[in-house]
Amino acid sequence: MIQPVSFVVNEDGCAVVVALLCKADGTPIVQADLVSIDFTLEDVDGARQTGGVSIVSVLFDELQTTTNPKLWPFPGGYNFRHVISAELLVGSHDYLLQYELVTAGGHQFKTAPVRLLINASIF
Repeated sequence: MIQPVSFVVNEDGCAVVVALLCKADGTPIVQADLVSIDFTLEDVDGARQTGGVSIVSVLFDELQTTTNPKLWPFPGGYNFRHVISAELLVGSHDYLLQYELVTAGGHQFKTAPVRLLINASIF
């Protein structure tokens, strides 16, 4: 079983998910490769939220780079960036986030899960 990657998010804050999504041959996925991207966000109490995202708003055909090592600390760039709004991350819960992608050829696959740990605000 794939263990989720964990990130800490401040309560009442958004989460920015950044990744490099690649094909089996190691080349980055581009917008034309996909027909849909959906996500599932489930909290520890079992409440589940699902939604779709616009491919052109979260997937880049050219790799993106940043000088902010907190956003992307790896060499090269990323091609996926999705902001999970604070409205979806309510309270001091832990959430499990997973994306399902459907290719232009009709194949479905899921990303590795991401665990979002929500810290209660100390202010």
